Amino acid sequence: MLGPFKYVLLVASITVVILLISPLIILMHDFAINKSCLSISVDTGGLRVLDNNTYRVPLIISYCSSIKLRDFKVNLGTTSISIPELDKGEKRIEVGLDVNEVPSINYIEFKVLGLYKIVIKTG
Repeated sequence: MLGPFKYVLLVASITVVILLISPLIILMHDFAINKSCLSISVDTGGLRVLDNNTYRVPLIISYCSSIKLRDFKVNLGTTSISIPELDKGEKRIEVGLDVNEVPSINYIEFKVLGLYKIVIKTG
């Protein structure tokens, strides 16, 4: 009596596991194929000085995967940038920085499917 039910439950369990893990596998595959799949660069031509202590720098975030990244955060010293959802393509963001601060990326943080939190530490 429970024989067919066990097989249905097994197939359903395998399907759920595949649906939960496949986006992470696709993202790792995209990163393995394209080393610059996620890149952050500075547009030095767009640098604007606001006052004696602050300047604005345009950051260009390029992303090549079809898997959306949620809660994307970049930490630049004392400044933190948050993007609720990062899609495939380029995104331009202007960041205000202190003149005395040399910007360097401390870490990049994001979630895949809102489940898997990934932190890339650079410093």
